[in-house]
Amino acid sequence: MKAILACFCSVFGLIITGGCGSSGAPETVLVSGTVTLDGVPVAQGMVTFKATGETEKTYAGKIKDGKFEFPSTVGQKRVEINSEEDVVGQKGVPGNPGDPVSAENPVILKKNIIPPKYNSSSDLEANVISAGPNSFTFDLKRN
Repeated sequence: MKAILACFCSVFGLIITGGCGSSGAPETVLVSGTVTLDGVPVAQGMVTFKATGETEKTYAGKIKDGKFEFPSTVGQKRVEINSEEDVVGQKGVPGNPGDPVSAENPVILKKNIIPPKYNSSSDLEANVISAGPNSFTFDLKRN
């Protein structure tokens, strides 16, 4: 009987302690939203949520047809939005550096169509909360 009781206590103890505590990873929640440029949904690109502190990792997700969705940690974020398109007729670096330029490896120069005030010089912010919806709308203007 003592052996059974000891076994039961050991298993019960493992269950109790296994369910408590945390993995040490920060809490992440799903963020989503829309991005328009001059009233038109941005076809493709990237939305980046950067923590205001230097110790936290950055989270990002792709924009597709003006919509985005990705996990992010909770807290105040600096938001950067980028969308590149090919620039026709401009010289640039071959698609695969080191390979000769050819029909299979053309020169592709990309240009960010989103103004710097929304990416490299962004003052956009998002407050990601743990409970409740985390849906954001970014209506960007060229001027």
